[in-house]
Amino acid sequence: MKLLKNEKMVLSNIKVADSFFDRLRGLMLKRELGECEGLFIPNCNWVHTLFMRFSLDIVYLNKNNTICHIDADIKPWRFCLPVFDARSILELNSGVVDKLSLQEGDVLKCIN
Repeated sequence: MKLLKNEKMVLSNIKVADSFFDRLRGLMLKRELGECEGLFIPNCNWVHTLFMRFSLDIVYLNKNNTICHIDADIKPWRFCLPVFDARSILELNSGVVDKLSLQEGDVLKCIN
């Protein structure tokens, strides 16, 4: 899956965690996440970084795929608080939010 911002591709390799086991595993125990990679978790409004080996930027999207909150540079072994407006989450490498100039209010679109 690809991620678009303002109809321009910003990330080319987004995996979707739509099964119970994909959501449970998430990015745990993964050694690294590529620069253009991310994990999209639908129907989710909070995450943890237990068993992670690297820091993450967490992007929270509301029902319209508008960014409603961002947690930047979340270190391993942390819990993020729930964001009640969020309906899905995008997990990215730490620093990608700044690199892509993502901010609250941006609308993201995922396509196959």
